[in-house]
Amino acid sequence: MAAGDKWAPDPRSAEEIRRQIRELAVSYVPEWKFSEENPDIGSIIGLIYARQTEETLRLFDRSFSGLRTAFADLMGMGLRPARAAQSIVVMKAQDKSGAAVGKGTRLTARTKDGESLIFETMHDLFVSGVSLTDLVEICCEHSSIRSYLGEMKERMPFPLPADRGQTEEGREIWKQELVIYHGYLFDRAGMQVGIRFAGGKSARELAALFSDKDRYRFLYDSGIGLTEVEQVKREGDRIVLRMERSFDRRPSEGAKTGALVLHQLIPDGEISIRSVELFGDAGRRVAEYISDDTFEQETDCFRPFGEELALYRECYIGQDEVFSRKGALIELEFALSFEEKRFALRREEEEKPLPLIRKIPRYQEDVRPCVCMAEEVGFAYFNGMGWKSLHPEGRPELLFGAREHGGKQRLLFYAPHDWQALQMGGYKGRCLRLQILRSDDCYMRPAVHYIPVIRDLQIGYRYEGQTIKPDGLGRLCGARYEDLMPLLQKGVLCPAFLPFPYTGNALYLGFDQAWRQGPVSLYFELCREEEQEGRISWEYSTGSGFQELWVRDGTGNLSHSGIVMFEPPSDMKQAELEGVWRYWIRLRDESGSRKEPGSFRRLIRTILPGAVQVHNVETAAAEDYYIDTVLPDMQFPLYGDNLLEAEVWVNEKRRLARPEMEEMLKKRPDMVQAEYDSRGEISAFYVKWEEADHFLEAEGGKRLYQIDRINNRLLFGDGIRVRIPRDTRDTAFRVIRRSCRGSLGNVEAGSIDGFYGNVLSVREVENPVGGFGGSDLERTEQALRRSSHLISGRRRLVSEYDYVREALGFSEDVAQAACICGVDRRGRIREGQIHLVILMKDYRAGMHSFYRLRRELKDALQKQCELDCRDGLSIEAPDFVEVSLELWLHVPDIRAGISVRQRYLERIRQYLEPGRGPGQGRQIGEFPTEEQIRMMLHGLEQECYVDRYAITAARRDKDGVHEMPFEKAAGNPFAVCCNGTHQIYVRGGTEDAE
Repeated sequence: MAAGDKWAPDPRSAEEIRRQIRELAVSYVPEWKFSEENPDIGSIIGLIYARQTEETLRLFDRSFSGLRTAFADLMGMGLRPARAAQSIVVMKAQDKSGAAVGKGTRLTARTKDGESLIFETMHDLFVSGVSLTDLVEICCEHSSIRSYLGEMKERMPFPLPADRGQTEEGREIWKQELVIYHGYLFDRAGMQVGIRFAGGKSARELAALFSDKDRYRFLYDSGIGLTEVEQVKREGDRIVLRMERSFDRRPSEGAKTGALVLHQLIPDGEISIRSVELFGDAGRRVAEYISDDTFEQETDCFRPFGEELALYRECYIGQDEVFSRKGALIELEFALSFEEKRFALRREEEEKPLPLIRKIPRYQEDVRPCVCMAEEVGFAYFNGMGWKSLHPEGRPELLFGAREHGGKQRLLFYAPHDWQALQMGGYKGRCLRLQILRSDDCYMRPAVHYIPVIRDLQIGYRYEGQTIKPDGLGRLCGARYEDLMPLLQKGVLCPAFLPFPYTGNALYLGFDQAWRQGPVSLYFELCREEEQEGRISWEYSTGSGFQELWVRDGTGNLSHSGIVMFEPPSDMKQAELEGVWRYWIRLRDESGSRKEPGSFRRLIRTILPGAVQVHNVETAAAEDYYIDTVLPDMQFPLYGDNLLEAEVWVNEKRRLARPEMEEMLKKRPDMVQAEYDSRGEISAFYVKWEEADHFLEAEGGKRLYQIDRINNRLLFGDGIRVRIPRDTRDTAFRVIRRSCRGSLGNVEAGSIDGFYGNVLSVREVENPVGGFGGSDLERTEQALRRSSHLISGRRRLVSEYDYVREALGFSEDVAQAACICGVDRRGRIREGQIHLVILMKDYRAGMHSFYRLRRELKDALQKQCELDCRDGLSIEAPDFVEVSLELWLHVPDIRAGISVRQRYLERIRQYLEPGRGPGQGRQIGEFPTEEQIRMMLHGLEQECYVDRYAITAARRDKDGVHEMPFEKAAGNPFAVCCNGTHQIYVRGGTEDAE
C-alpha cells in the first residue's frame, strides 16, 4: 500500500472489482455463474458490493491524507522555513586605500527573468588594494620550487630561451646547475670537449659522479634552447662531451655567451670544486676566404700565388672560427700539386717593336729555359698593428720548393693569443698570410714556372697536451646566481652544488603590500573537492621568520572551495624568497608527504582577495506592536513571504526593577536594548526573546515565542508556562523580520554585480560562484514524510535506515543518502564508524551546498544518535566514478545519422545519471553491469545496429584521476556512477559521421 513512505491510493474502479469477482467465482463456487446481463440473487449482491467497495475506497483515499496531516499536527510538526540562498562575492577596491564593508551591506542581483533580488553580506570585510603577485610552492620531499604567478625567474647573466623550465604546472624555479662559460668551445656541431674537475673529491671520483646520467646531465645552447649533450663518456679523470648541433651566435653587448650547463637531477648534498680544466677537439673546417694579391679564389681548389711566381706574392687564407682558438694547435691539411707554365721572353722584350732589318735573332733555339719555383715561403698573422711571423712545425717554408713535395701535406702551428681580425675586401676575420720570400730566376726568360695548386683544404684545431681555463664559472641555486670565477682564480675550494635549503612542504602567497586594517579574506577555488589528509597551518612573514597566523578556514584544509578570513597582523613585514621580496603568507602542510611536486597547485584553480559570503536575506525595518488587553495565546500577523526569522524584542520596562535592568545591561548587553528620555531615565527596556518549536516542554517562565510560517503569524504562550508581553501603555514589543526569495536566490555566477546604495571606494563586485542552497517553504508532503520518520524512529537513530531517512527528510536538496558502517573508503574494518554518504541534487554545480548542509545535518543527527556513535559519525560526499562510452553505430540511411547519434547520447546520459531521489534511478553504490549496458544500447533503435563499443571508468580522488577497467569500478559502496565523456561514431554505407 505504501512505497517509499508515500501513500499509494487504491485505484480500482467498480468495473475492475466486478471483473475480479467473476474470476474468483469460478474457483470458489464452480456451479455458480456470475452474470451481469442476467443476474441472479448472488450476482445482484456482487454488483452492489462492487459499487459500495468503490465508494469506500474513494472515501478512504480522501480521508487518509487528512488523518495523516491531523496526526502530524498533534505531534507539533510544522513546516520548515524557507532557506536563503548563499553565494560568494569578490570585491575590488577603487584605490590602494581600500574600503570597509560592514556586515549586512546590501547588494543587488538579477535572475534569468530579470527579477531583482537583494543579498546581504554575512561578515565584516575590509576590501583592500593589496594584490596577490606571487604564488610559489616548495616541496622539500622532491627538492622542488615551482612558481605559478609572478616574476620569479632564473637570474642568468646570459640570454636563455624564455620557456626554460615552464610546464603546465608552473615554472620550476629550483635548479642546481654549474654553468661553465667559454667563448668558442661549446657552440659548433661536432665539437668534442673534455672537462676535468678537481676539488673536495678526487678528479676521478668527480668524473664518475658527473658522468652518471641518472644523477647529472650536461646541457648546451643549440640555438633552439638548452639541449642535452648527445654523447657523454668518462675517460679516466676526464669527461668527454660531443655536441652535434651548432648555433651561429653573435655576442650581445656585455653578455657572456658559450655556456655549458651541468644540471643536477638528484640532490647530492654539498659538492665542492677547486679547478675546472677544459680540453677541445673541434674536427675540421673549410676555409672561409681565399685570395691572392689580386683576386678572391675558390676554396676547394686554388692557386695561392696566382698564375705567375714573383717575389713577395701573397696568399690570404681566412677561417676566423678556427684561428680565433687561442693557444690551440691549428692543423691545415691539403693536397698539393704543381702546374707547369712556360714563359719564352721577358715581358719587355716581347713588347719591343721589331726592327726592319734583323741581323741577330731574338733568341737561340738551343737556349735552355730557367726552372722557377717558390723556394721559400713565409707565414704571418695580423696582431692588430701589423703582420707578425708565424713558424709552423717542421720546415714548411720549403714546402713549395720541390716537385716531390706534391701529395698530402699538413701544416701545424699554435694559434697566437694576439691574433686579430682584419678587413680583406668583403671579408672580415682572422687570416693566415703566405708570402713568397725566395724564388730564383722568377724574372728570367725563357723560364718554366711550377705554380702550386692546393685542393681540398681542411682546417682544424685541437688542444693536445694543454688545458684551457674557462672564461667564467657560475652557480645557479634556485633563483639565485653566484659568480664563482673569483674563487676559481684563487684556487679556493668553492661549493658547486648545495643541499636543498628548505624543510617541509608549503605554498607561499606573495603580496605587494601589507594590509592596513581588517578583517581581510582570500577565496580559494579548487579544481576538485575532496577530503585532505593532515592539517594545513597558516603563517605570515616577519622580520625574523614566520609566525602563526590565526585564520577562520572555510576550506576545510583545502578540501573544498571556500573563504579564509583573518585579521592582518601588525608585525607582518617583507621577507625574501629566492631573491623576491614580498609580504608572504605561508600554507604549510603538516602531513609532510607529497607524492609529486605541484600537489598544492594541482588542487587550486584560483585565489581571489576581497571575498565575502553573502546570502539572499532582506532585513526589514523594526516594526512596533501594541496590545490593548493581555490575553493568553495571543497571535499577531507577520508580513512578507518566505519568512526566515523574526527578532522579537519585548518591552519589559514595567516588569523589571531598575537594578535588574542595570544588571542585565552589564552582563548581557547583546540581549537587551534601553531607551532613555531627556532626563536620562530609562523610558523603554527591550529584552530579546527566543524562538521555540513548541511550548510543551517549556517551564520556569521562559521568554519564548513561536512563528507560524504557513500563515505568517507570531504566537505567544499562555502566560503561565512561558511569559507573554504585558505592556499596554507603550510599545509592547518590536519585531525585525528577515525574509528571502527561496529557490529564486540560486542565481547564476556573475549575477550579483552592484550595491544597493553607494559604496564609493569599491569599484567592482562579482560573484564567481552561483547561488546555492536556497529553497522555498517546506512542502506539506516533505513535512508529512518527516513526521512518519519521526514516528518510525521514535526520535532515535538506531538502524542504518534511520540515518538515511533523517538525511532525506532534513532537506529537499538531498537527492540520495546511504549509511555505511564499520568500513572506510579503502575497505578497512573500522568498528564504531558511521559514514553517511550524501548526494546533493546540484552536485554538478559544485560542493558548496553539500558543505553548508553537512554542518547543520551533523548537529541535528548528533542530538538524536546514541552517545557512543557521536564521535564516529561522519557525513561525506560520494566518490564520483565517471563512466565513458565509445560507440560505433551503423545506420542504413546516413542522413539520419545526426538524429540517431543524439538519441543515443541522450539515452546514455539518462541511463548513467544518478537518480534524483530514493528509488529513482541508480543509487549510491549501484553500478550497471556490462550486460545491462549492452542491452540498453541494443534495445534503443530498431533502424540501426551497434557495431562495437568500449566502456572505460575513471575515479577522481586527492591524488588525481585514475582510469580503471570498467569491471573494477563496481563494489565501492561510497561510489556514485555518473557520466564521463561519450564518443559516438555513426556510419552508413561508405560514409561516416562523428
